Amino acid sequence: MSQKYTTCLLSPDFTISEMDLSPGKPIPADERKIQLAGGFPCLFPDSPFPLSVTLQLNKDLSSVPEATLEQIARAELDRNSRAAVRNYTVEPSFVACVIAGSAEILENFLDTYGGILEIEALLLEDEHDDYPQVSGVEILSENGGYEIIATQRSPVDMQACTYCGACGPACPESCISPTLRFDYRLCTFCRDCEKVCPANAIDVYGVVKRTIHSPAVILLGELKVDLPEDKGGIYSEKTLPEYFKTLSAIEVEESLQCVNELCHYSGRLGAGCNLCFEACQFDAIRRDADGVHVDSLLCTECGKCVSVCPTGAIDYYRFSDESFIDYFSKRSLADTDGLVLGTSETLHRFWWQEKGGPAKNMSFLEYPRLEALSLFHFLHLLSRGAQQIFLLVDPENDVDSSCCREVAVANRLLEPLFGVADLVKICTADDLRNSSALHAIPQVAHDQGQAFNNRRGRLAEILLAYYRCFEKEITLDSTYGAFGTVLCDPELCTHCFACLNDCKVGALRAGDEAQSLLFTSGLCVGCGVCAQVCPEDALRVGKETVLGSAFLKPIELSRAEPMLCKQCGKEFGTKKGFEKVMKILVSRNMADKGHYEYCDTCRVVKIFESSESV
Repeated sequence: MSQKYTTCLLSPDFTISEMDLSPGKPIPADERKIQLAGGFPCLFPDSPFPLSVTLQLNKDLSSVPEATLEQIARAELDRNSRAAVRNYTVEPSFVACVIAGSAEILENFLDTYGGILEIEALLLEDEHDDYPQVSGVEILSENGGYEIIATQRSPVDMQACTYCGACGPACPESCISPTLRFDYRLCTFCRDCEKVCPANAIDVYGVVKRTIHSPAVILLGELKVDLPEDKGGIYSEKTLPEYFKTLSAIEVEESLQCVNELCHYSGRLGAGCNLCFEACQFDAIRRDADGVHVDSLLCTECGKCVSVCPTGAIDYYRFSDESFIDYFSKRSLADTDGLVLGTSETLHRFWWQEKGGPAKNMSFLEYPRLEALSLFHFLHLLSRGAQQIFLLVDPENDVDSSCCREVAVANRLLEPLFGVADLVKICTADDLRNSSALHAIPQVAHDQGQAFNNRRGRLAEILLAYYRCFEKEITLDSTYGAFGTVLCDPELCTHCFACLNDCKVGALRAGDEAQSLLFTSGLCVGCGVCAQVCPEDALRVGKETVLGSAFLKPIELSRAEPMLCKQCGKEFGTKKGFEKVMKILVSRNMADKGHYEYCDTCRVVKIFESSESV
């Protein structure tokens, strides 16, 4: 066995070379312009070219031939070039809204930190000439921070006041200062000041609402303030050290983002699919009128939102869905017992323990976050020839529940088809080391040359291929993920096609010449937006569908009778649509049915002829 580090090089020719290396020093770049090499980025962080953990493990721990290693090297190079992760630096904001119940505490805070922070000060319970008199505060979460609505006392209208001085002597409690500030600790609300004011400029109950926007809120003293659910940017005297830790520049990587052109949440309606929102434990998923957004400052890259997204709208750009599909079109999984997926760190540790041992008929793939893997990924790998999928984890680290759920869903679906349990398995190094030979499972053919559009479309193709291979119908309900069936009452449907606008994966579409509404069950994610947007209440959505022969066959839900122009016979709508418009116009005394029975062109002619005859 060689005593040197041996690796694969792509430069652009593929070679296997021995090198003299030591950890921390980069692999030397020779005259061959190396494009990619097998290796571990953690050991060689300054490498001038990409290092592939996948390539190194397949060379050292697998029995794959050299031709397959070259396939892997070229697929890894392409994968590396496709990883579109945006990096940028976010400078800290030193703006803070400080709310205190004591003027003394507030003054001490301002003396200490006023030169560092840009402070918006509010005094809630005490009185002081230098700070606004606030009787109440409401704190609301907003994008990037908080909206603070302060109820500020405003007893004197400074625009109307003539500073005649009548109010001061009239106050029996002497609670009005020369600066026209009221001391509400003394005021009895007798309103004598209002009575003597010749300009009617005083209202002892007068208040104004003041709105402050701030990324952070600091509460000083024991205050009775209702706080929003998101308290991540709200600090007290005890947690000030945590606040100051945030005042440094942050390097941000946008590894997850949402493409709203694929998302089945409707910001306009505030309804639809919300699986990503429910999966995120770090409040990094935001929903507004424009759709779903990932806050990269809060995102921990846990991958849960990626695994539950039925359409792939939220994608993992370190290894996107499209890149994943393309990768395995270049790399064969045939003639191997199984595919081992793991993070760079886990695979490196496994390599260290196993290097030099007997090669197994396994193939390896480095995947940055196993929790981002979904039913779509597992089924695609099996359809490409993997006999079994192993998710390699460290025994001391708990496996995330989202990963366990997706594995359980895949096995529940696959076992009745293949008759083999645990085709997808979470395992440790010991489990993998002791794994036995597997049963051969048939490779299920599907149209792999078809262009990739979205995750749901490709998943549906594979599921249909499984059905055609085994001819076993399976009811896919919510335990398998996001599936659904749309039902339509054809008597109510007017073929306005409002339902099509929010169906991003095309489960609903218009038929030929837009006279019919078609539904493809295999594409439906059961979000229910179509039913909510339907103005006639003609649609209903169920949360299950059947994997069978009609899984990707468009089914006609309703067909319209066309409306034909009385003059030229041109089709210009539907009779139901025409009847609905007429009903509305009649109810408003606006109907002139004669003109509306013609197409746009003939209608203009008729109106012109009518005006000339007058």
